[in-house]
Amino acid sequence: MIHERLVEQYGFTGNYQRVKLYLQALLNRAAAAQVTVDRRPLSVYDQIAGTAPFTTARSYPKGTTS
Repeated sequence: MIHERLVEQYGFTGNYQRVKLYLQALLNRAAAAQVTVDRRPLSVYDQIAGTAPFTTARSYPKGTTS
């Protein structure tokens, strides 16, 4: 489907295998670049509203640092 759309919409001249290899490499890079997301403490508003915000700040066990 992706290959067909590339051909139809953009005039792509490569073959299906080329698209498959490119997408596999893209997925591998995305998997390697995953970011760990930890929850931050809920504020009073968050507790009342029932929301669960997130942050990229890392938390560490007691007695340890980065």
